[in-house]
Amino acid sequence: MISKEMEKLGVHGAYDAFKMLRPKAFKTNIWRWMALWYYGGIYLDAKIGFTQDTSSWLNFKDDEFVLCGARN
Repeated sequence: MISKEMEKLGVHGAYDAFKMLRPKAFKTNIWRWMALWYYGGIYLDAKIGFTQDTSSWLNFKDDEFVLCGARN
């Protein structure tokens, strides 16, 4: 379903890519990004905890994509 929605925007082959991946961790990663794109929301690793409410640094009213990563 999500792959069909992505095709409307010119992103083709997402479901085929998902099916071709062997390690479950890789399949989980692509599924997670597709679900976040389609449904929105926040994905957090189980080890992460917040010291502030997310609304203090995320704006859920606007249609935006925010990615936070660790610095190496």
